Amino acid sequence: MSCTASETQNIAVVNCATQPTVTTISYVSRMLPTTERQKSIRGVHFITCRCEMCQNEQLDLLGLASRCQTTQCPGYVKGVSSCISCGRPPIVSMEESTQATSKLIDTLENLHKNSFESIPSEFNFLKNLRKDYCGILADCNVAILQLDEQIAYSASQLEKVPDDLEMIATRGYDHFIQRLGIGSPEVTRRLYIACKCLSRLPNPTVSSKDIMKLAAESSIISHGENHLMSKYLRDLLVL
Repeated sequence: MSCTASETQNIAVVNCATQPTVTTISYVSRMLPTTERQKSIRGVHFITCRCEMCQNEQLDLLGLASRCQTTQCPGYVKGVSSCISCGRPPIVSMEESTQATSKLIDTLENLHKNSFESIPSEFNFLKNLRKDYCGILADCNVAILQLDEQIAYSASQLEKVPDDLEMIATRGYDHFIQRLGIGSPEVTRRLYIACKCLSRLPNPTVSSKDIMKLAAESSIISHGENHLMSKYLRDLLVL
């Protein structure tokens, strides 16, 4: 049992010439902070996960990163470190960043409880939610990444295509890849949602087509060549 997953089964594979290797399955979303993942696993299985991801402090700090408060600085702050771009000491405390991250994740997890009148109303709610949090949380923060994914999903269902659809579709996808790598189910889902948006553009850009290629590659790794998602993404490349 682990927060990380290398395959879809939980088995021990023994090779006579080497040490035994363990293939694990992820029981929780790896787009959650370590404390949230461990809490979820502990609540169901009564153990505290000690997998490689749970012990990767730098990855966790990146997932909880706050936005640098220097005007127009694109940088972010991890923990008590200074901004990676301008070097300014943190203004938003680690406690504030962690609390804001948890609060936003909780809002997203309970989004289904809201009775939106229409898809546009949900889309506008999500965009306003981002405005509320993007002043505190960095673009690489796991809560913002999940929010951006939800915004893109909502945008893919809009009857009228937003002028900034390409930006909405692709925002944050690179942080997903940096966190989990091509071929992880979470990355495949994020890229698939991006492609659902990009496929609505009359003239996809070169960068959009590159994302479609990444999506197809990731889906083949995570779901196999014959999966409907993989076939859909491959078909986009020949349109």
